[in-house]
Amino acid sequence: MKKVKERACNISITTSVDGEETQISRVGSLRVSFAETAVCYQEENAAVSLVIADGEALVVRTGDYSMRLPLRLNAITQGSIGVGGAEGTVEINTRRLAYSTTDDSLLLSLHYDLLFGRETQTMKIRLLARAK
Repeated sequence: MKKVKERACNISITTSVDGEETQISRVGSLRVSFAETAVCYQEENAAVSLVIADGEALVVRTGDYSMRLPLRLNAITQGSIGVGGAEGTVEINTRRLAYSTTDDSLLLSLHYDLLFGRETQTMKIRLLARAK
């Protein structure tokens, strides 16, 4: 059985929040295996991980604010967002979850809505992680 190892990678992320686009680049780690693909990186005050397995994705952020977003295509899932010790639930309606992996890269496209009661925040994320 092939041993899976974590490798350093360059990560490029384009995020659109309600149509406002930002781009960031980070150095992080990439792990690609038969069962799952994972990308982890550090922000100034946080750690972020993204795991894709069985056609679903899980985004977890810890630090200045916390976030746990399980994403499943064409489904509404329950997640959480917390700031300053207070945590609340959020519903996530995933409209696009498309990705492609190789032994040394991940290309991911996500479109989802965060549903806060009657308020909706539309999110689009494009991520490219490539091993160094």
